[in-house]
Amino acid sequence: MPATLPLHHVARNKPYSVERVIMTTQNLTTITPDNLQSALAYIDQHGRPIERALAQYHFGDGTLDQARKALQQYQNDASGLINGGGFGHGLEPDFLLPASSATATSIGLQYAVELDLQADDPIVTSALDYLAANRDPALNTWPATPATVNDFPHAPWWHHDPDKVSADALILNPGAELVGYFYRWGQGDKASGWLDQTIACLQARTELEAHELLCCVRLADAPNLPPDSRYAIINAVLRHVDAAIETNPDEWDGYCVKPLTAAPHPTGALGAGLTDIIRLQLPYELARQSDDGAWRPHWSWFGNYPKDWDAAVPGIAGMITYGMLMALRNWGAVAP
Repeated sequence: MPATLPLHHVARNKPYSVERVIMTTQNLTTITPDNLQSALAYIDQHGRPIERALAQYHFGDGTLDQARKALQQYQNDASGLINGGGFGHGLEPDFLLPASSATATSIGLQYAVELDLQADDPIVTSALDYLAANRDPALNTWPATPATVNDFPHAPWWHHDPDKVSADALILNPGAELVGYFYRWGQGDKASGWLDQTIACLQARTELEAHELLCCVRLADAPNLPPDSRYAIINAVLRHVDAAIETNPDEWDGYCVKPLTAAPHPTGALGAGLTDIIRLQLPYELARQSDDGAWRPHWSWFGNYPKDWDAAVPGIAGMITYGMLMALRNWGAVAP
């Protein structure tokens, strides 16, 4: 069975003005060398240490060792009884909790994938050990954050309210993605029951929130996943793409999950089916780059912790800019 299935009618019932996109982005098919250097300069001057090191590794003369060390600065010491091996310290920049969380650990492992860290790398083994030890038996999955997230500056959607914790939601976000990392790095034997639970939850859904879909796509993209499981995940995800991913360019200026976020690489689970709309999105994104080289967030903390939000914005923009450069490169919009 194929690892990637075709999508049909991705933009069904979502008319959009293709002419507007083409008229405002004509002849922009790859990022210019000057604009690439402008983006890298923004990350270097305003980004967080991790995105600076990653950008220097992937686009400059940085080394793998430098990038690893930068990533380790966000990982709690493996000897810690509770936090050990997990990621924190604001790696998820919308909450500044120093302690480990499943959500921050998912981001740390996304970066580990981009660095092609191997299964025996201490960053990987420590993170998987943390995850294996910190599933909540009452939820039968990972809580997104501990309750102590409330003690530190955070976006309102990360505020922990025990009355609103949903195991059904957490099984998919961040749970689905985290299960995939066990398979990716050869520990699928620990996660087979979790995988079955994830697939059953996904298949039972009549609606799928966009970030849940992203986590399921990352699971489907994990190497070493049983082929039948990958097929079941992708087949279930396809039912929700139209509703979860914004394929109308007229809506892209607001907060939404766009096709390039769902398929940052053409060989990913949704890459083949989203290719046509991503070919429209690429010039749109190239035209949206700010004069200082950055791509900026479409969200805010809605007046919460205003000083902390203002301090966080440059780093968030650096994170978005780094992610954009990686996606552009994956889709051939960065000249070799």
